[in-house]
Parts: sequence; C-alpha cells; structure tokens
Amino acid sequence: MSATAPEITEAQLATVHPFAMWVVDQLDLREGAADDVFTDEDTQELAAGLEALFGDEELRFAVVSLLNLAASLETNGAPKTARRLYELMEREEVLEALRQLNVGRDDEAERDRVEGRRAFEKLSGSAAKPKPASVGEERPKDTVTLDGLQFPRRM
Repeated sequence: MSATAPEITEAQLATVHPFAMWVVDQLDLREGAADDVFTDEDTQELAAGLEALFGDEELRFAVVSLLNLAASLETNGAPKTARRLYELMEREEVLEALRQLNVGRDDEAERDRVEGRRAFEKLSGSAAKPKPASVGEERPKDTVTLDGLQFPRRM
C-alpha cells in the first residue's frame, strides 16, 4: 500500500498548518514507495520548524494539525509515518513549549469568569447564587443538607 496522504478539501485546507501540508507534499513526492518514506531527515527538518515556533501561539495550531494528519495517516495506510509524527509531537521539548504557552491562561480564564459573572449580575439585576459549601466549611444560611431531605431507605 502506498503512503499517500488523504485528500483534503478546500474548506479543510484553511484549517491545516503549512507544516502538515509540507508532510503531505513529502508523501506525495514519493508516492508508490513503502510506508517508511518519511525519513529521519524529514523528521529533523520538521522538528527544527516546530522549534522555531516555540513561544508562539502558532505552535499549538501546528501541533494540532500534525496530530490530525498523523491520525488520518494511521488509518489510511501509513502507520510508520504516523508513528514518526506522534513521536515528534511527544518529545519533551515540544510538550514543554506547549506547557509554557498555557502559563497564564488559568489567570485569563478566571478573569473571564469573573467578568462574565459581573455582566450577568448587571444584566439580571441580581447577584449570582452562592455555590454550595465544600466539605468541612460552614453551610450558607437557608440551605438544606442531603440528610435533611430524609429520603426513604431501600429494602
């Protein structure tokens, strides 16, 4: 079976990173060859391209595109090429670069959550309902405990 990449529609093309398209081109250039057409040199070149994106949001887009391509190749007759791509995405330096992109995202998400709550309160004219107490905390006034509901016992 040849190691050709799956067909990509025009709509899908807009959502594919150029690195994934480069991999597809490499496979198409060597059409008819065995599944191991994606060489060590290709892998090193792709790794260098990814490394150039470290610290840039584009890295996330590139990794997602390459992982999607690898999944497609895995089921379309090029499992060795897919494995190379998976191994590249699983390298510690790639994972660490992705972790660094996430630093600060938790703070942004919390800010967005607080701003959303304030916008809701302003729009509705009432404060958001308090959340239930955690284990060990004193429960808010006018709340009911599960034990207070007195569910019937099963026999």
